[in-house]
Amino acid sequence: MKSGDMGDRRTTVLNEASATQTAVRRALPEHDIAHFAVHAAADDWDVLASYLRVAPDDLNDGYMHALQHVPAFSFVATPE
Repeated sequence: MKSGDMGDRRTTVLNEASATQTAVRRALPEHDIAHFAVHAAADDWDVLASYLRVAPDDLNDGYMHALQHVPAFSFVATPE
């Protein structure tokens, strides 16, 4: 994980092994915008079964189903 500064906006970059569900949930409340470049699955019949795939850790399996804190703007980019 690394933090940076984009003018007057603070950024947090989580990538590869540092992009765990625990780290993402800790970082989200500090930001108004979130950009996810991850694998994901959308379930049209059961929306709560949809998930973002992040790195697993000791506390979580890496399948993020529901965000406790959703920033004002979230962008998800997933490969096909």
